[in-house]
Amino acid sequence: KGEDRDTTDWEMVRTRIFAEAEYTKYFYLHFRFNVAGDGSTDLIVSYIQIKPREGLHFRIGRQFIALTREDWMYPQDVMTMDFSAHDSLFGIGTSNAIQMRRTWNHDRLWACFSDGAFGGGRGFGDQSQGEWALTSRYEHQFWTEDWSIWDDLVGRRNRPRGLLFGCAAHYQEGGSESQTRWGVLGTADLSYNWDGGQAMVWASYVRGDSREEGEVDYYGITAQAGQFVTCTIQLYGRYEYVNPGSREGDLQDYHAALVGVNWYPFQWTNRYKMTAEGGYLFAPLSKTIVPSGTNVGFAPADEGDQFYLRFQMQFGF
Repeated sequence: KGEDRDTTDWEMVRTRIFAEAEYTKYFYLHFRFNVAGDGSTDLIVSYIQIKPREGLHFRIGRQFIALTREDWMYPQDVMTMDFSAHDSLFGIGTSNAIQMRRTWNHDRLWACFSDGAFGGGRGFGDQSQGEWALTSRYEHQFWTEDWSIWDDLVGRRNRPRGLLFGCAAHYQEGGSESQTRWGVLGTADLSYNWDGGQAMVWASYVRGDSREEGEVDYYGITAQAGQFVTCTIQLYGRYEYVNPGSREGDLQDYHAALVGVNWYPFQWTNRYKMTAEGGYLFAPLSKTIVPSGTNVGFAPADEGDQFYLRFQMQFGF
């Protein structure tokens, strides 16, 4: 609901086609095509992975960058119906990059050189052109040495208890056509997994030099949790807050809360899922700094709060 108007819509949010090939355990190729709801197509992932030894690999090509924990998840592996508004604003998507990951029993470290947010096609919160970027992420897990429990945000049953701390930093410089001369992004997250559930809280902060606004900063924090009440039915909730900081204009804080229920027909895979979700936004979306074109469930509006109820069916094969 926006400006006392009710709207209904149906949308095919995304279709993704995967192509993978493994040449011995040392070389791996991955291609991923995305078909958006408007019919446009994009090769969002195309990289080769080289694994010289156990616990160490390098990826070269277009890929997701390890920054926020949610950003590089497959859509099937997020807890809610879709990615958060937090991720749409602070995540950097896929970039052309060289990325290294080193894994130990309790620690993981990424280091990356890339062409920036969304392959240089988007800066921090605007449609600018990046030039180059450096990114690094570190994680430490407590009480377990099983990294597989952090491969999704779902928190299935029969998984061990664990606590994960992660932090990351990203520095990006824009080219001559960019509206952002430079930008720094920092983020930290804490995740707790138990038998049948998972919870996560994460915060992000951006500071940058814009050619239009000068030096600006803004930040956000999000918390979510989910619990399986049966082997296949999960209840979840999430709260998001984004502060526009020193961004110019008549801007308001983004406050949003949602609750939902997932049904997974099969216990061994996240590829098949049916979801019902309701959300409430406490401020007009168009007066926040969250991009209105993202699939957060709320319609662009200049006044009034909003409520949505939506349903989704997801499948893969």
